[in-house]
Amino acid sequence: MANYYLDLDGGNDGAAGTAIGTAWLTLGKLEGNVSGGDKVYVRANTSQTVAADINWTFAGSAGSSIEIIGCDSVVNDPWSDGSDVLPLIDFNGGAYYLYMNGCDFVTMNRIHFLNSHHATGMLYARYMEGFHCVDCTWEDGYRWAMYLNNGCASFEGCTFTNCGEYSTSRGSISTSNCYLIFNDCSIDSYSTDRRGLDLMAADAFLSECTFAQHGMDIHCGLASEALVKNCTFNASPTITVDSDSFAAGKLVPGVPPRYNGVLCDGWDFDGDALERGHQWDYQRTGEIDSDADYARSGGASQGFRFQSNANCDVDRPLAKSHFIYCDDTDAHTYTMYAQFQSGDPFSGDLDETELYFEVVEYKADGSVAVSTPGSTTWDYDDYSTWQTQTVSHTANAAGVLRIDIYLKTASGTAYIDPKITVT
Repeated sequence: MANYYLDLDGGNDGAAGTAIGTAWLTLGKLEGNVSGGDKVYVRANTSQTVAADINWTFAGSAGSSIEIIGCDSVVNDPWSDGSDVLPLIDFNGGAYYLYMNGCDFVTMNRIHFLNSHHATGMLYARYMEGFHCVDCTWEDGYRWAMYLNNGCASFEGCTFTNCGEYSTSRGSISTSNCYLIFNDCSIDSYSTDRRGLDLMAADAFLSECTFAQHGMDIHCGLASEALVKNCTFNASPTITVDSDSFAAGKLVPGVPPRYNGVLCDGWDFDGDALERGHQWDYQRTGEIDSDADYARSGGASQGFRFQSNANCDVDRPLAKSHFIYCDDTDAHTYTMYAQFQSGDPFSGDLDETELYFEVVEYKADGSVAVSTPGSTTWDYDDYSTWQTQTVSHTANAAGVLRIDIYLKTASGTAYIDPKITVT
């Protein structure tokens, strides 16, 4: 673990970078020179005018992040500048960006990014776990502030402003195949017909955020969900699922096939509410539908009918996700109930690799904890009993947990109660 120093006005990329007198000059110098546990202090009230892409592939690890810290007047001030002005990365209207590829467990704190005309925004981050962005500003991204693809990231106290001038399908943040946390962020865009947060095959948890200057504050595209608590929205309608608009403050009741929903304010995780937000879902490996005929007493008012086809196997599961809320950090046992019917039998008993659920926790630093079940035998020809499977999980902090349910065997039907019990 080492400390490095970056002076965007007076540094030298040929220097050692290990003291304020030998500070580096540019963000590009970090590539190939930093590793897990390192800290990089960027001098306050300095600026770099970017004339080429900044490419990063370095990574930390769980418990050993790489920290990039914009200096301030109180906590981090090795130059004794007494300044709280964020260091500035100015793309100067050029088609340049910060490209982060596989940058796991990187924390970026108090950096201001400005004025990029790159097609994917000022930041393109992909294949990352544990990317944590704190008190950063992303301003004047001509197309997007950022595009996040395949990974887990969290944003706290960040500002996204005046982005998406290029077209009405652009805005502040575009995502694909991601799990994201936003807390206490301010998100606006170039004009009132742009998007704030655009989700495609992505899940996002937002709390205490403020949206402004959007035609769509949150857009949930293909197989996406947003859970929103105590946020301030622009004029209604503010949230869209595919082409349908809904006012903030209530659960989206039923949405088109392969599209999920938006849960706003109170975070009501009652099993019935969850069930109503997940209607018919056709996948290449089978179908998932709600079925009131197979509702468990004490469970949700309707069950999930998982009906797999010949394509379903361990590599191509029939899968469904929903959310519960954990309000403590105690050890808990999570129980899923399933039942089978004589008209839709499997060829034999199922085990914990063929029908199971996982408890997934997205931590504040963007990392992921996954808990799985122990040994389980599902009796496929017991048609009268709700059988159970349990997972033990101790949350790192109070918050949202995702429940992932998987069926990985062909040509049969399982009825599953979406209301997971917690003891």
